[in-house]
Formats: sequence, structure tokens, C-alpha cells
Amino acid sequence: MVRLRAPCTEVRSVAPVSDDVETPDGALEGRTVLVTGAARGIGRSTVELAVRAGATVIALDVRPEVRDLDDRPRVRAVVADAADVHDMQRIVHDLDAEGIEVDSVVTAAGLAEFVTVDTPVGEAAASFARMIEGNLTSCYVAVRALFPHLVRSGRANVVIVSTDHVHVRPGARPKSGFMEGYDAAKWGLEGLRRNWSTVLGRYGGRANIVAMGETDTPMLREFMADRGATDAEMDERAAAEGWLTSDQVGGVIVALLADDDPRRTDTNVGLWPGFPAVLPPLD
Repeated sequence: MVRLRAPCTEVRSVAPVSDDVETPDGALEGRTVLVTGAARGIGRSTVELAVRAGATVIALDVRPEVRDLDDRPRVRAVVADAADVHDMQRIVHDLDAEGIEVDSVVTAAGLAEFVTVDTPVGEAAASFARMIEGNLTSCYVAVRALFPHLVRSGRANVVIVSTDHVHVRPGARPKSGFMEGYDAAKWGLEGLRRNWSTVLGRYGGRANIVAMGETDTPMLREFMADRGATDAEMDERAAAEGWLTSDQVGGVIVALLADDDPRRTDTNVGLWPGFPAVLPPLD
């Protein structure tokens, strides 16, 4: 069963996590947010910042270390696969049994792999399938399973984590080459955002994407290590390029969750090294 501690009534100050973003105290009071990919990186930062802003959070990940979040007030950690229909049905069943209504979803689960022109088609196709499942199917299944909750809430808020491969930094050339599955999956998220902003919009809901450039996460470091980069080389590059932090990206996600302006939907918020990590102004 998905059991949550009773909401804590203590009011705590929310300090800014960077020079760029600050979420006001209680901005998410009364909200219940499900976060995928919550064990580490951007997902974990989103969980911690959402709780500090007053939300109750279901923290979901396939990695058992997500259970480390169980000691946080108003957090329930669940080891499950967001791409697995049966896992998500079980989670929704348990939530329904306890009368817990989820009104927001953040899909931060993701994978990245690299192929070359010499990769045999069987290996390349297997990688492609993993990228679609880990980056696109996981988003679709997690949100679609919670559609009854989101519709009932009347204020659904879906935030999809994507990449600057889709939303390119101003003045930069599009990134491409040898990440076919990853890029195909991330472009697919654009279609989900467009559809969900329309469908959920009929019930007072919204859907947006946060697309970031290089962010210092375990996923990025593992990806670069697989390609031969050392820790020292990554540290040097992160400092020189001004990589974003998980807290900066998580802070923008939480700010997006807290922004109830109905015009803030069907948007793609770009976050890039060297640029302020903030929500852009509405037109």
C-alpha cells in the first residue's frame, strides 16, 4: 500500500537553492505531487524542494535508494517502474484505497545511451527500445494512469523533463548525432505536452515541459564516463561551461507547479548553462 504520513503543519522557511530561483513558503500547500525518477538528480531535488514548499509527494523510482526519501515529512517513496502499466495501476489502486488524490505529476525519469555507425542493428534497435521506454513510455504511462485523479482535481499540473536537444539554447546549433533513440523519445514528449495541455485544459489542467542543457547529474556523468571521460575532466568542463545543478532545475519545476496562471500551459521552458534558471515571463 502507498501510505503517507499525515501532513505536517509546521511552517518552515524555504531558502533559495540558487541565485536564480526561490519558491515562496507554502506555495504548494495542499498539493499532492507524484515525481518519477525521484531517487537522484533532478527528480530527487524536485521532491525535496516540493516538500519544502508545502506539497505532499509520492516519490517513485526503480532504484531502491529512493527509499532514502521515506524519512522526509510528507513523502512516500515507492519502488516501481513508471513505464510498467501494472506497477502504475497498483500505485493508483493503493492511492484510491486511501483516498489520496494526486493533482500534479513531474516526469523526471530518463535514460541516455550513445550508438555509433558501427553499432550492429540489433544492438542499436535494443538501445532505441530502451530509450523509448525509459524516456517516453515512462512519462506516458505515469501520467495516463493518473488521468482520473488529474481530471477530478480540476487543477492538474503536469511537468515533463526534457532536453536542449529539443529546445535549443539561443544562438546554438541543434545537437544531433548518434543519440537517435534518446532524441526520438524526447521529441515524442512534445506531442504528449501538446495533447495533454488540450485535454487536461478542458478540466482546468495544464501541461508544460522543462528542457535543460548540461546539468550536473549522475545520469550525465555516467553517460560521459561510458564515453571515456574522467571525473577530473567532467569537473573541469562543468566549471568552465557553468553546468546547471539539479537544484536549479528542480527549483524551476517547483516554481512551475506553483504558478497557477492558466496561460502557463503548452510551453517549453528552456534552461541552459550561462542563462538564468527562471521561468520566462508570460506574454
